[in-house]
Amino acid sequence: MTYKKGQEIKVRIIDIGMRGEGIGKLEDGYTVFIKDAVIGDYVRAVIMKANRSYAYAHLEQILQASPYRVEPLCPVARQCGGCQLQAMSYEQELIYKQNKVREDLIRIGGFSGEEIDAAMEPIVGMQDDPDGPWRYRNKAQIPVGYSNAGSRNAAGSRNAGAETLRGTGTLHGAETSRGTGRAESWRDSMRAGRIPSSQ
Repeated sequence: MTYKKGQEIKVRIIDIGMRGEGIGKLEDGYTVFIKDAVIGDYVRAVIMKANRSYAYAHLEQILQASPYRVEPLCPVARQCGGCQLQAMSYEQELIYKQNKVREDLIRIGGFSGEEIDAAMEPIVGMQDDPDGPWRYRNKAQIPVGYSNAGSRNAAGSRNAGAETLRGTGTLHGAETSRGTGRAESWRDSMRAGRIPSSQ
């Protein structure tokens, strides 16, 4: 069957891709990548870009929610694109990540499943952390504009406000506010015909 842009499909999500997008397979084996879909979801989606063996589709409706689906704690998780797995329970996220490492070691590393299973220890999560699995990142790229600062969304265009990002530490919020202030100072200096200080 030939698939084309704008075509509506219904599919069960069976895996997650490298960028956190859900992966479904249609009845004929055709692969579809769908952002914001979680393993176990049954969804209605519209194809945005179709290739010969796979397509990218936009999530239109969750027809049957996965048992692993949770409400993201970050209010900008969907538009931000920085924490693609927030809609999946943390327990399932750990299982997915352990399986992903195992599969990559077999597929890319050339190890056998038996070798991996004998050597690989269980994944260590943050379940026992008093704050839960949040504010763990020690690096963030936060674009700064004249009037706002935040994280690039998945399409690389709009910002999500940095003060609301759950995956980053509290330091990032302070640094972002300072960066926004500097951008505003540069803008004002340029408008007044002055060369702004680099400090």
